[in-house]
Amino acid sequence: MSGYCFATSKVASLFFRQVNERGDLARLVQILSASPGSDAGLRGLLFEAYAHNKLLQGGPFEFKYLDCPGGGAPVAAPAAVPVQLNLPDFEQEVFFSPGSRSRTGARAQLTTDIASFRKAVQSVKPSVKSAYLRPSGQGHPLVDSCIYPDSLIQMTVADTKPKVDEELLEQHLECLPDLPVYFLDYVVPQDVYSTFRVPTLKRDRSLTPRVQRIRVRVVKVVTTATSLRLQRSRVTLHPRMLPTQAGPMGSRFRAVV
Repeated sequence: MSGYCFATSKVASLFFRQVNERGDLARLVQILSASPGSDAGLRGLLFEAYAHNKLLQGGPFEFKYLDCPGGGAPVAAPAAVPVQLNLPDFEQEVFFSPGSRSRTGARAQLTTDIASFRKAVQSVKPSVKSAYLRPSGQGHPLVDSCIYPDSLIQMTVADTKPKVDEELLEQHLECLPDLPVYFLDYVVPQDVYSTFRVPTLKRDRSLTPRVQRIRVRVVKVVTTATSLRLQRSRVTLHPRMLPTQAGPMGSRFRAVV
């Protein structure tokens, strides 16, 4: 487990906004992804912030199906032609609570705040065709973001993810409009896209009727850089933007405010 986290989503936004303004965010993500000794949790935080920015901008993203009802992919395309997911320029961004932390023994447990997610969904304006929902803090066990009205998203730099809690997944889908198809999208960087795998959903009809309709996809976010010959020394962060230890729950990032 990583020792890094952000105190609030605002601190995270300030940190990444300034790194992005310097033109170093994509390069930093790529360097960390290519460095075996780098902290995996920090690498994941950097990629998640970068991926939020890219998705919010909209545009085409390459994807492929990993798991569909009945076992077959609904879209057939020549192997040489990547399938594109075209995202809109989102009209509304909504934040919801990731849940509250409580301690059981030495481990911190996260209680998902389903009511907050439902409230965020209900706050989407009727006139809005697409909205981007995301937790206001780190550590949600299922949702890193939601593209209203039909997609739940997880972001990762790993080449696999553990089995999804399908009852928790069902509870989140029940907050969304009743639709014939839903999507569970794993957003990953290009270096793990081709090998990324997840366990197949069980889709228990009696317990999770909406999970029956879900299609699982992996979506590629390219972390571009000006050169493939990148060295660590080319990325320099201001000392006030580096992580600093702050108590038993991990680290906090200082940001220039």
